[in-house]
Amino acid sequence: LFRSFLIVTSGIPVLTADPDVCSNSLARINNMCTSKFDNAVKEKNALYQAFINNRNSSAKGFLFLDIYSPLMAKLSRSRNSVYNYYFNSSHLSREGAFLLVPLLSEAIMEKQ
Repeated sequence: LFRSFLIVTSGIPVLTADPDVCSNSLARINNMCTSKFDNAVKEKNALYQAFINNRNSSAKGFLFLDIYSPLMAKLSRSRNSVYNYYFNSSHLSREGAFLLVPLLSEAIMEKQ
């Protein structure tokens, strides 16, 4: 019998530019198409994690999973354009979501 718990994830890195516009091959001449991320999301994630940890939620069936840091690491190491992993500036595409599968699988298996 499995224990039940709720996984609370951090936010994902949010792009400052629109992937629909910037994934085009002509976008390299558009100075608005730099693959920069919004730092406000990182700050919110840190505050959220501190709140979860202070409430001692892990003992009550909660697991806070930081997906921001590993996803940023994978995106920065990727040979593909960052825009391939995003549907829009704040939502991952299917390809981007697949980057999270190993992380989520590992966290769930550890918690069982």
